[in-house]
Amino acid sequence: MLVPYIIFAIVALSILITGLVKTVQQFNPVLSIVTLSMAMIGRAFWPLEVVESGWLLAIAKIVPVTHGVELMNGSVVYGRSMNELLFPVSVLLLMGVAMAGVGMHLMERRHV
Repeated sequence: MLVPYIIFAIVALSILITGLVKTVQQFNPVLSIVTLSMAMIGRAFWPLEVVESGWLLAIAKIVPVTHGVELMNGSVVYGRSMNELLFPVSVLLLMGVAMAGVGMHLMERRHV
């Protein structure tokens, strides 16, 4: 039930990257670099508790992976209710709408 929110945010990020790059040859390495760095910063590889850098912790708050991991941990590990998970869901929805909107605008502007 919670996976569509995470998928929506990641697809919206792909739309944004598509709007930013010029060619397909640029898309593949940019997508690889962005997704790998987001996974590292967003708690997918190691917990944020081991990170001591303030600026990395600040960047982690704007990465969709952080909120997706928080959502999955909250539901699977801690058994939280949907009301308790409303904050990460709303952050992922907001990020998804913003990234998809900017990405679509950039793609339309480039092709017109």
